[in-house]
Amino acid sequence: MKIGVCAGTDVRNPGLIKKAGFDYMETGFNSIALMPDGDFFRFYSALAKSGIKCETANCFLPGELNVTGKNVDYDALYKFIEKGFERCKKLGTEIVVFGSGRARDVKDGYSLRECCLQTVHFLKDTVAGLCDEYDIDLAIEPLCRQETQVINTVKEACIIASMTGSERIRVLADIYHMLESGDDYANILDVGNDLIHAHISYPFSSGEHKRVYPNEKYNFDYSEFIDNLKKAGCSRVSIEGSTDDFENDLISSYEVMKKFR
Repeated sequence: MKIGVCAGTDVRNPGLIKKAGFDYMETGFNSIALMPDGDFFRFYSALAKSGIKCETANCFLPGELNVTGKNVDYDALYKFIEKGFERCKKLGTEIVVFGSGRARDVKDGYSLRECCLQTVHFLKDTVAGLCDEYDIDLAIEPLCRQETQVINTVKEACIIASMTGSERIRVLADIYHMLESGDDYANILDVGNDLIHAHISYPFSSGEHKRVYPNEKYNFDYSEFIDNLKKAGCSRVSIEGSTDDFENDLISSYEVMKKFR
């Protein structure tokens, strides 16, 4: 099991992540796609210098690029995703995470059924071909109902993925969203090898944050979640949470996570 961490595009982060012992980092897809060429080159250079890769990327779409509702701009979506894939490929990215709750949420005047079908159409006709072209998989991330009404459990994500007919469209499990949605860890086993990526955190409130980096002080048992990921054949898990002390939280969270390799 490879252990990574979600860490945006700060040029200082790759070196810190590598030093802490992690296997890879997870960058922000829409930040990569939107940043000026000079900023991208500086991030690319920092990554190359660190010796670590951005094997995964989250934060797929900005909220204004809707995939549901009226007037979905498929040309704009295609151009945005193509640029992001082109850049992410240079960073060593193998999986892009489709959370983007606002972009895929149920819109006024549309039913849940209609928005689910629009999401399938977007994934099948806009994303799948780009996944093939750039040799990058897309992992659908189920989100809790406070963040979106479309795709809240790993089984729902698996159904949507299967409806695309693409082997490139798969599933992610996030421990925070699973607990918020009452999505039992056992459902990971039912999804099986369609589950290709995962997010982990201390999934309960700590101070002002909803979820934070794992730490021994929380005495949280991750064993069932991790065991089921391994049984399903999932080979990566990224820490995704808030931090007020990135460098020290990297070190303490790695101490929690390294035993699960």
